This record gives sequence, structure tokens and C-alpha cells, in this order.
Amino acid sequence: MIAANIRFIGDAFQHSQWQQLLRDLAFTTSGFDPERAIYAERGSIVLGISRRFVMRGDDQGYEWDFVIKQSRGWDGHLKFYAVLIGAFAIPQPILVTHNELEFVDRTAMLEHATKAMLETFGLEELSTDGTFVDGRGILFV
Repeated sequence: MIAANIRFIGDAFQHSQWQQLLRDLAFTTSGFDPERAIYAERGSIVLGISRRFVMRGDDQGYEWDFVIKQSRGWDGHLKFYAVLIGAFAIPQPILVTHNELEFVDRTAMLEHATKAMLETFGLEELSTDGTFVDGRGILFV
């Protein structure tokens, strides 16, 4: 199972900006439970669940866990990494944990995601369908 944790560090959380980012990435949130987000398209399912504010030592942060429940080809993986990279657009300190690695900036997360996609699917498969564009890398949208 491929999973990651996004931690928005601090006592505040930019909830409306985060919800907009999730909608922009084609995740659906419910008015009944805005603490859950799901991407379910093209046979792929990526689920995000809020853990709300969590204390880690002396530090508090608002956390979300994301997991690929099902992926048809590369689509679910692409959306999973897009949300991890996109989290860095929220204007506050962020820590993304994936495969026991921690990322505090967008560039490092982007490099990790690109490497993971290429290791999982290969350049030929990603180039054939236009996911990988030479000179621009993988387009995480």
C-alpha cells in the first residue's frame, strides 16, 4: 500500500486554501465530512483522511493521511504525488512523510515523486501517453 502523511505545522491551518487545492486536483470533499477527500476516476481511488490537530512532542500540526486504494496504471499514482507536491502551495511550514522519508520543500518532493514514478512505470510507458514530457519531466496535474 502506498501512503503518505502531510503535516501543516503550527497552531493554525489554512483550511479554505487546502480545500480549494483538493478540488483543483479533482478530489471530492463532502459537506457532511470535509475531513475526507477522495479521488475516484479512471479506475483509480486515492483517499485522504484528516487526523485534525496532532501533537508530536511539543509541536502541533494539522495532519492528513493519503493512500492509494486502487490505481489503474499510473493515474492514481500521479494524483497521489500531485497532492503531496501541491501541499507546498499552502502558505505555512509543511512536512510530508513518504516511505519513511521527510520532505520540507516542494523541490525535494518533486524530485522524489519523479524518481518514484519512473521506477514504478518506466520512461517508455510514461512517455507513450504524454505523462512524461522531455525537458519538463512528469507533469503532476
